[in-house]
Amino acid sequence: MEMWIDGIRVRVLTQSMHVSKAVWFSCVWLTAAMMAGCSTPKTEPLYSELPGPSGSPAITEAPESVPSAVAPPSRPVQPAAAQEAQAPTATVKPVEKPALIVTPDTTLTGAVVSVNEVGRFVVLRFPLGRMPTEGAPLYVYRQGLKVADLKVTGPQKDDHTVADIALGECRVNDEVRDR
Repeated sequence: MEMWIDGIRVRVLTQSMHVSKAVWFSCVWLTAAMMAGCSTPKTEPLYSELPGPSGSPAITEAPESVPSAVAPPSRPVQPAAAQEAQAPTATVKPVEKPALIVTPDTTLTGAVVSVNEVGRFVVLRFPLGRMPTEGAPLYVYRQGLKVADLKVTGPQKDDHTVADIALGECRVNDEVRDR
């Protein structure tokens, strides 16, 4: 018997759902099988023996701190007198690191608020408490490139001041710096 829901046969929906369930369950079982295989500990070492230095027997046990597959070869033990004779006589002095010097950035930074092309002057805004002095040279940057030279002429009010354009061109929102 066929049933129609919103123009779709119910039997077709049921068959597609059974296919998607089968695919989903097979993916879950495959993932579980892979994780079970990866989670089992490997009890056998990758190599049966590690060769020792020439003239000594092969190493059959590795130290506990080093896995058996990458154990270093053992060295023959020398008497203490022989070790002292081979010890270097020069002493190594620790290198002193230079003291870290931190200097604050005292660059005066502001922005162009208004531009008067005919009068060749700009109105600038600076942070409160940090204003350029009258006659100070300033430089205008746009996207990191210098585009104009300014000379502060005043007047000054609150966080705004006026500067003449000495060279170049300015646009609103250009960055102004004293260096």
